Amino acid sequence: MFAVDYFVMIVCLVGMLGVGVFYGRFMKSSKDMFAAGGQSPWWVAGLSGFMTMFSANTFVVWGGIAYQHGAVAMVINLAYGAAAMAVGFFIAGRWQRMGLVSVSDYMEARFGRAVVQLVTWFKGIVGVFSLGGGIYALSTILCTLVVIPADSPVLWLRDPATGTLAVLPVTLAMGVVVIAYTMQGGLWAVLMTDVLQFIILTAAVCLAVPLAFAHVGGVAALAELPEGFLELTAPDAGYTWAFVLGWVFIHVVVIGGDPPFAQRFTCVPTARDARRSAYLFGALYFVSPVIWLLPPMLYRLVDPAADHERAYILMVREVFPAGLVGVMMAAMFSATGSSVSSVLNVYAGVLTRDLYVGVVRPAAGDREQVLAGRVATVLLGLLMLLGAWIIPKYGVTSYIISLSSLAFAPLLLPLIWGLFSPRLTQRGAVFVILTSLAVGLCYKWLLVPGGALAELPGAGVLAAWPLLAPLAEAAVRHGQFSEILVGNGTPFLLLVLVELLGLWRGSRAAGWERVQSMIGRTADKPVALPSVWPARIVSGALAALALLVGAVAVVVAEGRLTLAVFATILATISVTVFLVSRRLGARSGS
Repeated sequence: MFAVDYFVMIVCLVGMLGVGVFYGRFMKSSKDMFAAGGQSPWWVAGLSGFMTMFSANTFVVWGGIAYQHGAVAMVINLAYGAAAMAVGFFIAGRWQRMGLVSVSDYMEARFGRAVVQLVTWFKGIVGVFSLGGGIYALSTILCTLVVIPADSPVLWLRDPATGTLAVLPVTLAMGVVVIAYTMQGGLWAVLMTDVLQFIILTAAVCLAVPLAFAHVGGVAALAELPEGFLELTAPDAGYTWAFVLGWVFIHVVVIGGDPPFAQRFTCVPTARDARRSAYLFGALYFVSPVIWLLPPMLYRLVDPAADHERAYILMVREVFPAGLVGVMMAAMFSATGSSVSSVLNVYAGVLTRDLYVGVVRPAAGDREQVLAGRVATVLLGLLMLLGAWIIPKYGVTSYIISLSSLAFAPLLLPLIWGLFSPRLTQRGAVFVILTSLAVGLCYKWLLVPGGALAELPGAGVLAAWPLLAPLAEAAVRHGQFSEILVGNGTPFLLLVLVELLGLWRGSRAAGWERVQSMIGRTADKPVALPSVWPARIVSGALAALALLVGAVAVVVAEGRLTLAVFATILATISVTVFLVSRRLGARSGS
């Protein structure tokens, strides 16, 4: 990276903090902080949901798989699109119609405080802790690009083993920035930075594709990729069609029930807006993986022996001119910050409303709740930084896939089931959650030898039992799919059992009636108008970035045409968004 790259990256990050400061002016109540006042435009919510799924792990984990195994990485990511479309059709509108400030409000009304505490503490702690893996992945990418000479005055920032920037201080710095703007601006800051990140990142990634093809000799170079690289599955690596279908199911549960995603459906004015935001999310995931993952695939032709987790950024370094690498790094940081800030905001809201207000200070006013939310954000951020230190010891890729496969459905599927079924009670939900988590833990720890839990006492002990040995062998042979089958099949079958028992008894859960009354009260309220501020801020920020990139194009000696094209794209989008915002403002009178 050159000095101009550092300059551009710092300016972009300062701008992101500026968005948080600006929206801090509007944090007058807990609904403002955790639900954007119910005034988010549907396209803002959709882009934010899309970016919440996106992080540095997209480039590190899936980019690494694309470099190793080819087009199967695109297929796995297309599963997110299919899942989001299903959520839009079946689930998103139901979340909005309840008029919630947070998903924990639904859990308490539908299942009682016991389920709120169970899901919140397990999912919140594990989820926030897991965010550290994304921060670490991004820090590793950045450090790869920053070489520190042995005689540098900042030698304390140097990794003596590699001669590059040390990962730990960068991880801490990035974590602090994300915590700062989430704490200051609440959900509005999260939503707005998501939109800006999406536009900047998409423009940069789209530009990387033709430059990457030009670097390897054109589209004809695809024929030189390793055999099977363009196949849609990679059975030898465990990425079969069964795995892909299981991945779709997992992410219907995640996008439809995980608070950071469900929050995107509760912050818009109408149920129709909630559905449209999910459809936008899905449509983008039907297109974008092909664009993201072509550069690391093509880098296989440049260096077949590269570190697969750094393939994307190594290709970017090869083809981007000075200045644009800084924009790309800022965009990658922002993308990671998007997913991190979304989760921090959600669980800070849960801690504020359910612990501080619900237990410690029931009479807390709006200003006090906002302050408590900011303190909770800082505490959760510290937990995230602890994860950034511990998770890499076990492997980021394996950790993410195993956690998604075994833990998400047991925690979230009962919440979605409760949106549709009047028979699922608090006792039934707790039984399904605890039993499913126990089965997953026993599978990963006691049945399957090896893996992240291999060092614990008793690891793999059940594999030695004659009756269970064939099951253990099949689990190892089918790899990731066996984890998906256990993690998703167990809670689904248990929920079917609970549903059949409810039908036999002919009973209805009291929580079902409470939720129906919430929907009735919301239907009588006037519909909030979407805010026009998001479009105006996006337009101004893009214009500023276009000017910055244009100035860099004048200064640098090489790559001026590429930079000029990038600046023109940003300026065009800025003008378009500004014109749309004027039309929206004229309609709403703002």
